[in-house]
This record gives sequence, structure tokens and C-alpha cells, in this order.
Amino acid sequence: MDTTKAKKELGWQPTYTSAETLAALAAAL
Repeated sequence: MDTTKAKKELGWQPTYTSAETLAALAAAL
């Protein structure tokens, strides 16, 4: 997922990196 537009236009930052999200998903399984 490309979040460049949200970062540039809104100053948005994701709470978690994709690596952190994948690790949490794997741990939940």
C-alpha cells in the first residue's frame, strides 16, 4: 500500500510499519 499521498498532503504517519504489522499477524495465528 502506498501512503505517500497521505504523508505529503496530510502529514500522516503510520502507527506501525508493515514489518510490525506482519509480525503481529503471524503471532496472532
